[in-house]
Amino acid sequence: MKNNSPTIHLFISTLEGVFFEKDVRSVSLRTVSGGQITFLPEHAPFMSNIEVGKLWINQPNDPDYKLCAIGGGLVYVDSKQIKIITDDIVDCNDIDLQRALKQRDKALSALRTSTHEDNTNIEIQLRKAISKIDIFQNH
Repeated sequence: MKNNSPTIHLFISTLEGVFFEKDVRSVSLRTVSGGQITFLPEHAPFMSNIEVGKLWINQPNDPDYKLCAIGGGLVYVDSKQIKIITDDIVDCNDIDLQRALKQRDKALSALRTSTHEDNTNIEIQLRKAISKIDIFQNH
C-alpha cells in the first residue's frame, strides 16, 4: 500500500559531503534556542543552531524512524525543504561504541586538568561522546 502523505525535502551536509538527501515526512531535533522541535511539510521559515543530541527522521513507507546522533550544527527550514549543516552526525547503527567510550574518557580526563578557557570545547566533546553512547545503548 502506497503512502501518499505529504513530504518535505531533507538535505544534510557535512564536511565530507552529503550525509542524507531524500523526501521525508518529518524531522525532529533539539535546537539551542527553542528546545525539541519537529519539522513537517509546509513548516514556517525557521533557522537555529542545533543542540548535541538525537535527530529523528520519519521517512515515507517506513514505519521505523531513522535515528542519528548529531553533534550540533545549523538547521534552516522553509515550506519545501530542511537543510542541516553539521560536522558530526552518525546513523545510530554506525556508532562505534568503543570509540565513543574512549572519547568520553579523554574528555573527562581533559576536564580535570584544563583551564577554565578550555572547558567549553571539552564539554562539547564530552556531550557528543555521551550522546553517542546513550543512543547506542538505548536504541
